Amino acid sequence: MIWRIPAAMLATAVLLLLALPPVGFAPAGMVAAVPLLLLSEKVRAFYMVAIGALTGFLAGKIASIPMIPRATHAEANDGWIMLGLTLFGLMIGVFAAIWSRMRHRNLGSMAGLAAMMVLLEWVTLTALPLHLGLTQYRSGAMLLVASVGGIWLVSFLVWLANLALTKVPTWPWVVVGLFVMLLLPAIPDSGPVPVAAIQTESAFLGDLEPLHRRVTNAKSLTIWPELSASQIVADNDTSALANLSRSTSTIVTTFRDEFKPLPHNVAGLFALGREVARYEKRKPFAAEAKMHAPGKRVVVADWRGVPVGLNICFDSCYPAVMRDTARAGAAIVALPTLDPNSPNGWIQAIHDAFGNFRAAELGVSIVRADIISHSSVITRFGAVQSRAGPAREEIIYGTVADRPIWTVYKAFGDWALVACLLGFAVYLGSIVRRFDRSLGTPTDLRLPSSEAAAPAPPGQSD
Repeated sequence: MIWRIPAAMLATAVLLLLALPPVGFAPAGMVAAVPLLLLSEKVRAFYMVAIGALTGFLAGKIASIPMIPRATHAEANDGWIMLGLTLFGLMIGVFAAIWSRMRHRNLGSMAGLAAMMVLLEWVTLTALPLHLGLTQYRSGAMLLVASVGGIWLVSFLVWLANLALTKVPTWPWVVVGLFVMLLLPAIPDSGPVPVAAIQTESAFLGDLEPLHRRVTNAKSLTIWPELSASQIVADNDTSALANLSRSTSTIVTTFRDEFKPLPHNVAGLFALGREVARYEKRKPFAAEAKMHAPGKRVVVADWRGVPVGLNICFDSCYPAVMRDTARAGAAIVALPTLDPNSPNGWIQAIHDAFGNFRAAELGVSIVRADIISHSSVITRFGAVQSRAGPAREEIIYGTVADRPIWTVYKAFGDWALVACLLGFAVYLGSIVRRFDRSLGTPTDLRLPSSEAAAPAPPGQSD
């Protein structure tokens, strides 16, 4: 055991990092938990939870090693990397601990445990969304699954696969075939609408205006990063942005309004010299909730006959928020973002991967502009049409569809999550029934009939 524990921890940490963004080797996600699941056969459940958390911490340390020098700024910190990966490891540790205590390891028990882990992922939406399904963000097959059941169904299948692969497969060639299928890219897509995203850390008009004028097509929908207009808009005066849009391409960016007691973080769409629409961010991130009031409205603007939905940054991590925008008719979602600076652009890559899922789930294109890394144009099937590199000022372009496509997930919502809830309830019920049978019933304590009928000893009467 001296060597098995660190070996299992290292194997899971490496597999998890290979599967998650920015690497995105989808088959690794299907086996990432297997080393700890196998280890749980020899280690007590309580220790497995701690081992899982330490495994995530180890993964965070590895992810923080500077591998892209230009993406490792002096101000970059590994705080969010460490938190996110430690929580991922903790979830896998809980997963392994429960598996080690299960006596009946059939398909039903596997499905029940996988459903429980999806419900645990749902709980993380309260603060920092975590989905093992994110490991599949490059897989065209799994993105098609997401269009049916959302990221919830993808996560369920990934957790289930990890359990199934703890045993030596009967038909290895079937497993190899499935893994090869996971490597198939998303369906390519394009359309007549020119779009652009400007990746820059600047928030000053003197820097942003020359960048914006470099956009090659004056008819483009051009997205700036989140709060890049925070130094441009004062006292709710957006005239500078409106005037710039008069002779150049359309602008979508965010700034603070004058709402009291806390301002909203609002996205404005400016075209042909006027402000066309304004949206208030619905999901402020972490400490931002103390700076900005959350919005409530869904906004889809008519821009050149194309329905453009407005969302901001952390909104894209919440399936229901983005689904509201898609159901309102959006064909394109403009998404200004401002992610914490992290070594190797890890946080930006994770956030960008949510875009692949939201696009595939909802049948919409997403144009994401970040301040420092992984700005992207993602089309309706979750394929990346263009993506900016890490830690450099850049303009990226794409041409996307002017209409959304219908998806099962957009129509029926989180049905897979509800199915996991019901499935887990059924599984718990079966456990309770087995427990009752193992204890027996009060009637089992009665004397055998032969003893009950025995005659009374001499000298005693009935």
